[in-house]
Amino acid sequence: MDEMVHALEEKRLLEKKGIRSRPAAHLNDVRVTTKGVGEELLNLQKRCATASFSITVRTDPSHANLPLVYHDAVSQDFIKLLFGMDIDDFALKMEAYVLFRIKGIAKNNNDRKTMTKRIVCVLVKRGLREITGEYSLDMEWKRYESKIVDTWRVELVGWPVKEFDPHVLGVKDLETCVAALKGPDPVCYWRKLDDEELTQHHTSLNAKKASGEIVTKQRKKRSDAGKKRGSKTRPR
Repeated sequence: MDEMVHALEEKRLLEKKGIRSRPAAHLNDVRVTTKGVGEELLNLQKRCATASFSITVRTDPSHANLPLVYHDAVSQDFIKLLFGMDIDDFALKMEAYVLFRIKGIAKNNNDRKTMTKRIVCVLVKRGLREITGEYSLDMEWKRYESKIVDTWRVELVGWPVKEFDPHVLGVKDLETCVAALKGPDPVCYWRKLDDEELTQHHTSLNAKKASGEIVTKQRKKRSDAGKKRGSKTRPR
């Protein structure tokens, strides 16, 4: 019995502190942990009148997570005053330093493309979160019409290139997107939709679905569909 308890404790410790081998588990672990850190720092600020920021970047180029940043207004102003850039741009530069210095990646055209793509993704995500007030919201490039416009009543206007997905763009187009998204008066920006515009979008979206221009992903049918399933209880 003692051996079983010991084995269970080791398994729980491995799940809590062990290395994540699956990309999805790794990405989820990073997001959940950093979100918890941000919530703790926010609560600390409310309780004790503190100022904080937290930046988490990947150290392995095979991992997919973007830089994750928590900051309050004071720390954001501090970074901008000291380094002359937004804290999201600072986080991207930190990631570039960590990757290029620790992993010894050559600064070739492919690296330039990767970093420029990440800058585009961060700028778009930052604008989306600011206009919706949902600071855990992520951009949905492949389901933008239904998951972003339809759900949050906002749209990204002024996208400067033909393909609406930075993951398929070349360096030149990515740099064009960065130029359009940055600056005091960007030509590509988020805006809210009024009721009439949202109705027009619904009409357009339904027409695209009917014509096959947008394919709605169907959920896979369960193998035991239609059969009565009993309640599941976890073994103790």
